[in-house]
Amino acid sequence: MLQIEKAVALDTQLWLNTLPQELPAYAFSAPYLKFIAKLTDKMRGDRYHRFTKKATAFIIIAAILLSLAVITVASTAGKEFIIRHFGGFAQAEIVDTKQADAVTDFALNYIPPGFLKSAEDKSEFGFSYTYENRKQWFSINKSKLDSQTLISENTGLEVIQSDYQKYYVNRSDEANTMMWNNGKYVYDITGNISVETLLKIAQGAR
Repeated sequence: MLQIEKAVALDTQLWLNTLPQELPAYAFSAPYLKFIAKLTDKMRGDRYHRFTKKATAFIIIAAILLSLAVITVASTAGKEFIIRHFGGFAQAEIVDTKQADAVTDFALNYIPPGFLKSAEDKSEFGFSYTYENRKQWFSINKSKLDSQTLISENTGLEVIQSDYQKYYVNRSDEANTMMWNNGKYVYDITGNISVETLLKIAQGAR
């Protein structure tokens, strides 16, 4: 290294030693922070929100409670059916029927086009409606939780999951049957229409 280079390096080192070892943290001015907040607000297309620690804690607690509520709905949407076999038929029923409330009303929010109500029945077990459209028909029942549903033994049950509800389908050449429960009442539909149409009717039954 040349003498001039050594002299420059030494001088640079001496200059660096004169600088403070720790620089204070830079603090942005209040107008600058306000400007950045407005700019962010415009970029986001929404109002500017400042969450305090208390508000943040509240939001977290609300989110936890909401998730627990969703889990509760998912786990109580219905009870499991059991199948008892006899003489070429099967009987679907629910064992846990401690709360077998009486059926006081029944409404259908979806009826396939062209179908008209041809029969209606109310008994101590529940409500029953029958609809017809020429050669097509379906009968739907809303019954107490301790009611039983007869199905064909030979075809078995197919499970359709929609949202948190399980629908049990029994297919046959003559008619299809769909049954489900919401933990309080038992529903079933039988008719010579497609399973897809049965599901639409079932989802609108209240």
